[in-house]
Amino acid sequence: ENDLEILKREIRIKSPIYAEINYPEIISLQEAQRELLDSKTAFFAYCIGKEHSYAFVITKKDFRIFPLPPRENIQRQVSDYLKVISDKENKNFKLGYELFKTLVLPGLDKNIKNIIFVSDDILHFLPFETLITHKEKRDWLIKDYKIAYAPSISSLREIIQRKKSNGPKPRMDILAFGDPFFGPWEAGDNGKDIFQDYYTSNAFNFFRLKYSGFEIDKISSLFKKRKIKIFRREEASKEQLINHSLDDYKIIHFATHSIIDEKIPARSSIVLSLDEDLTQDGFLQMREIYNLKLNSDLVTLSSCQTGLGEFIKGEGIEGINRAFFYAGTSSVLMSLWAVNDQASYQLMERFYFHLRSSESIMSALRKAKLELIDSNTLSHPYYWAGFIVSGKADEIIFPHSINKWLFFGISFLFVAGIISAAMKNRRKKLKISF
Repeated sequence: ENDLEILKREIRIKSPIYAEINYPEIISLQEAQRELLDSKTAFFAYCIGKEHSYAFVITKKDFRIFPLPPRENIQRQVSDYLKVISDKENKNFKLGYELFKTLVLPGLDKNIKNIIFVSDDILHFLPFETLITHKEKRDWLIKDYKIAYAPSISSLREIIQRKKSNGPKPRMDILAFGDPFFGPWEAGDNGKDIFQDYYTSNAFNFFRLKYSGFEIDKISSLFKKRKIKIFRREEASKEQLINHSLDDYKIIHFATHSIIDEKIPARSSIVLSLDEDLTQDGFLQMREIYNLKLNSDLVTLSSCQTGLGEFIKGEGIEGINRAFFYAGTSSVLMSLWAVNDQASYQLMERFYFHLRSSESIMSALRKAKLELIDSNTLSHPYYWAGFIVSGKADEIIFPHSINKWLFFGISFLFVAGIISAAMKNRRKKLKISF
């Protein structure tokens, strides 16, 4: 432990930003309540142990702890439920109610409307939105609550503080990369033999994501043309990304494949346009993401399993999302499993519609999911539950703006009214004096 603390101190000296995100200063209960919570928001933080596990619930004015089953029991139940919600043919969600009673219900009160989950162990893979709140009917947790996630409470504070200290706000709305060209591999050759020398996983399927092009086209139509930049097919390359002024965009969106390397997390990648010359590869690796310069409110990773990565005790999943936090974004929208291409397109289109309509990030995602739940064809959690948002998710990126001329007009009428009232009052006084 002493060696680890020495290493952490050296990291804080040599790379303070990296230390802030990966080894943040521990926040106190009072600081968390004062700086991070309002009267309607609660942290649900979990500590899963071999024999004893606990949930910690922090609200603005309260702090509660309730016991949980041992690690083995929780892992078994969550693992079984993940199979249920990721299998679109399965309609039995009774286990979701049992998990709700165990993991969430003891910490709820009538004032809580927003929940930020800080997971541990296998809970990192569980979308809490899918828990069932009533035994006799299928009411998902997301129906009653806005839900977000955080790598840890301490990390969330560092993310928020760094955002406040950043320079000028970005001028551009969105930079999007989608439907990249995968060369000969998108025609059916999955590249297994070629890439197995580079990655410990050999599950490569670089088929073209047909709906990813529709996705960015539909999303871009919600923004002013002068405020967006879109790269598709061959142009959706790593070179275009690296050479771009990324810190001038509020949102950066990727609609493509990803590779999660569990054994060597630094090699986990977002897959952009591929060239047959592998010296000019299109893999934006985690270690390269750390070197990007961002100032964004949101990075959207509309790709497969971007939320997964190496588990680090106490500080969440060491995944691509953490690299983007380090690079300078405040929140990351990511996926927990391989999400259906067409469903992703529809969810993303509705998410950005609500985001553009001045909803917060977590509220926009909730509304988009509820719309899919209410649909006939995409109501199963397999289609909507895979995407979660981590970080500062209460941000309203596009607040309602009052037309400046309307503002000046209202101000003029207000001032004119005051002057008129003052003149009438003066005339009354003059009449009285006569």
